[in-house]
Amino acid sequence: MKTPQPPSETDEVKWCRMAAERGDALSQFKLGEFYETGRGVAVDREAAGNWYRKAAAQGVPGAEAAVKRMKKSGGSFSVARVVILVLAFLIIRFLITGVNSELDRLDDAKVAQALEESIKAAKTGDAKAQHELGQIYYDGRDARRKYYQLPNYVEAANWFRKSAEQGYAPAQVSLGYVFLNGEGVKKDATEAVKWFRRAAEQGSADAEMWMGSAYHHGEGVPQDDVEAVKWYHRAAAHGSRNGEYMLGYMYGTGAGVPKDEAEALKWYHLSAEHGHYDAQRALERLYPEKK
Repeated sequence: MKTPQPPSETDEVKWCRMAAERGDALSQFKLGEFYETGRGVAVDREAAGNWYRKAAAQGVPGAEAAVKRMKKSGGSFSVARVVILVLAFLIIRFLITGVNSELDRLDDAKVAQALEESIKAAKTGDAKAQHELGQIYYDGRDARRKYYQLPNYVEAANWFRKSAEQGYAPAQVSLGYVFLNGEGVKKDATEAVKWFRRAAEQGSADAEMWMGSAYHHGEGVPQDDVEAVKWYHRAAAHGSRNGEYMLGYMYGTGAGVPKDEAEALKWYHLSAEHGHYDAQRALERLYPEKK
């Protein structure tokens, strides 16, 4: 009788591991999930915990909770132990509610002060500060993910414009995005492309991706896959894994270029190695025999 063997590692796990080892935070979290659930790899709670910790260190939402869920021993909790832990948690929570409420009030004061400081910096005319303030209004929070309020797209667009008009490329991309989606401004794909183009001319990979998308879908410009491929190449040259992925798609489908499976495979490989999940799935789905 043969000794049972652990499941072999699937291509999905292989590509995820490559990206995780390169430092991609989302891939680290995903690899933790694979080890925790045994999807495509043998269950290994210690390995899951290690990858969750790496993801948590980079601020991936949910990773910290996953770390707490894992135990290096790999053992499971008994029902009695779970009940005891839950009861202890409820008692402690009840005892410190008052303390937490006071801490929340203090934190709210710090958040309000931080917002005021951001507004002051933006009003001095600093383009980067103006863009950051626009992001705060757009997301309803700052970079520390402290919520100030509900998103205010009108204010966000206002600050994006102030920054973009000073030539700040990230703000030009943001302004193009709100015009494309009609957030805080009237939807206007032509205006969106105008701002994407300005940022792209400064070498913004994100803007180059949006230009490629605009030509690919015919948004704000006449539909032109040949032009789209040119912009995707520029984005990929500036390190965009999304650009690499789209080149894989364009060469794989023959959109804007002669269909070329080898070229498609090359770009999908590059994108997958840089942590693009869809590229990893494309390789597994379209080219299972070419690892």
